[in-house]
Amino acid sequence: MKITDLNATCKSHTSNSQDIAKKTIQKIDAITSQLKQLLLDSAQQGESFDSVERKTRDIIFQIGKQSMDLFVSLQGNGDLGETTTTDKTIAYWAGTSEH
Repeated sequence: MKITDLNATCKSHTSNSQDIAKKTIQKIDAITSQLKQLLLDSAQQGESFDSVERKTRDIIFQIGKQSMDLFVSLQGNGDLGETTTTDKTIAYWAGTSEH
């Protein structure tokens, strides 16, 4: 199984984890929209660089957290089988390092 093969990975998930993934993507989209609006409003209102930088950083951290939540929900229980092949075709065996 390839780690990068999202279609095969998604087939192994329950509908609950797929729902979680969809909701998380919606959250990321909403946060991204907030960031865009922050930048537009801040420029229009003449806010300081420091203020905008701090607010932007906070929003970026929110996007990062949601992104990692999405990644974990897409991984399911993490069991990719006895062996896993990466996009660089490196085989890894369960419980061991690269062979």
